[in-house]
Amino acid sequence: MNQSLRKTSTGISVEYSNKGFSHNLTGTNFSLEESKDHICLTIDLSANLRSRNKASTDYVDACELVKNNTFLKSVQLFEKSIIKGLLDANKRTPNASWELKILLGEKGTFKYTVKPSMVNGSVFLNVY
Repeated sequence: MNQSLRKTSTGISVEYSNKGFSHNLTGTNFSLEESKDHICLTIDLSANLRSRNKASTDYVDACELVKNNTFLKSVQLFEKSIIKGLLDANKRTPNASWELKILLGEKGTFKYTVKPSMVNGSVFLNVY
């Protein structure tokens, strides 16, 4: 089952295992692909790379994600509609494996095996 969780933009935070982080990325087209054994959340971050101002924090942080993609530790989501969709999917298929797919346009698509956790009203997708 494929489901759109949010088409319009919303902020996300990322943390890297090498101690870096970003609170300046904006995701769009959040979608969920769900089967009885697998749940995949896709986030399109390519709009961050289309900034005219190459010194803007969203552009710089998107380039940093491309460069440090192997160090990604977690992605934090704040938007209530996205969180609700993830929690509903987890209730329907509690034993499913989770995957995060990040789209960064021509810079690449990055896939991670993740485990979701809820902390203070946010969802963290922890890479393992």
